[in-house]
Amino acid sequence: MQKVVIGGVVLVLTIVAGVWYSKSPSVAFREQRAFIADKLRDPESAQFRNEHIGSAGALCGEVNSRNGSGGYAGFTRFISRTADDVRLEGQGSLGETSTQEIIDTLSLQRDLISSFVELRKRMPDIAVPSEREFEERARDAYFKKRWSESCGI
Repeated sequence: MQKVVIGGVVLVLTIVAGVWYSKSPSVAFREQRAFIADKLRDPESAQFRNEHIGSAGALCGEVNSRNGSGGYAGFTRFISRTADDVRLEGQGSLGETSTQEIIDTLSLQRDLISSFVELRKRMPDIAVPSEREFEERARDAYFKKRWSESCGI
């Protein structure tokens, strides 16, 4: 009887440890890390930090890797809901961009241009940003919105 109880306790502890292990970000999100690293210039040098599971169930954190000169570029925030739904701050989606993301980003870009047009009426000498700058600002605004929603920070 004592062997059965000990066997049962060992089985329960093994199950609990397995569930805990599978829920940790380092194990549960191995695919997302590999996908992110694969998109970097030097995947082997990828360093991850400040990883946590956000309020929407996404893996949130920061990644750093070596740039073309061989130095580290600096940590950049990322959001990963699945292995093929990853966003990197300053770069946008690393996988396929959804239609909704395109619509949302274009809407933000339109709002930025409208705000600039109004500002330009009051300050006609202000420099006109390029179309690319408007795109980058809209992409950054979209990332910040997604970070707030997905990562709860």
